[in-house]
Amino acid sequence: MSLLDEIIDGATDDSVSTSNLLRKVKVAAARLGAQEVVAWVKNELNGYPAVDDLPTYRAARDMIVQGVFTGPMRSSLTHDLPRPHVDAETWKPWFQSAFVQPVAELEAFADADGDSSFEWPTAIVKRYESTGTFRFEYHSLYSVHQVLTTQMLRGLVDSIRTAALDFAIELQLANPDAGSVGGPTIETDPKVASVVYNVTNNVTGHGTNIAAGSSITQTSTVNPGDRDGLREELTKVGLDEASAEEFANALDTDGSVEGPQVKSFLGRVKSGAVKVSTDVGVKVATGQLAALAMEYLGTLN
Repeated sequence: MSLLDEIIDGATDDSVSTSNLLRKVKVAAARLGAQEVVAWVKNELNGYPAVDDLPTYRAARDMIVQGVFTGPMRSSLTHDLPRPHVDAETWKPWFQSAFVQPVAELEAFADADGDSSFEWPTAIVKRYESTGTFRFEYHSLYSVHQVLTTQMLRGLVDSIRTAALDFAIELQLANPDAGSVGGPTIETDPKVASVVYNVTNNVTGHGTNIAAGSSITQTSTVNPGDRDGLREELTKVGLDEASAEEFANALDTDGSVEGPQVKSFLGRVKSGAVKVSTDVGVKVATGQLAALAMEYLGTLN
């Protein structure tokens, strides 16, 4: 069984923890040279350093907020609380949550028998009560908490497992040897580079640096059919203007990265017949050219 098979089986097996599943993804990503995926796994395992770095599935969202009111005869009432209309932006953080915790912690909450909660500090509870936004007659607001439902947490963890599954399936379709020792990397196999780009873009919201280790940073910079934009990016990769024009012509003629003229051009890049700037490197440039080509053709999505 290959490493990708193990990831696919683990992602669909509830007995395999998400942490163990991600460790296998990290091994595969390291062998591919996919440093953005390695960084994603590291953040998932250790927790994210800042809210600004969170993927969409962990980003801030509105939460159920409940208040506990106490009154005469030791009575107690629990009720959902609305956000104050006055200074609404100030109250926003108390009615939303983002999730920076390690995946193991989230998974533990998701597997709990009941919902979890996040308690407001006493000073914030008193401040909310003073706004008069919500109250019960003859009762005082005793405590307030956000409700972290098990359904929401399970959905969050499931998003992570699905991303790992998609990563393994798409890599296996692109190249069955991906993730193996001595197998293809994002620098040597354009299809593998495309998969890594897609997965990284879907998970983190921005494309991976296909030129791993080089001074060129590639994100999704070429709009489909933008020939001028394509030629500009091709020169950044290291092609001279004549070669950039030739590659653009090949793409327009073939309409596919798998076309004969495009394959011939990329083959000449690999062999050194078409020169690239020395600070990029042939293997890195080939992966970049393929990714730019797919952006231009509208197939990198």
